[in-house]
Amino acid sequence: MVESQLLHDLAWGPRKKVVTWPIYFVNGFKFHIEEWSIGKQIVNYGVCVKGDDHSRDEENYYDGIIKEIM
Repeated sequence: MVESQLLHDLAWGPRKKVVTWPIYFVNGFKFHIEEWSIGKQIVNYGVCVKGDDHSRDEENYYDGIIKEIM
């Protein structure tokens, strides 16, 4: 019997089922999927990950819309 949960999880590999949510709170920020925002006054499904390249001006690495939260 393996007592380490980490070793157990590694041996069994990734799960075939995941849980999805329409809204998620993390570090004081609220995110939700685009579909959840239909008909609402407030939207918060846009995502932008800022980059910092020392050789030129700051660029965005990713700029998109949240379609699914797993």
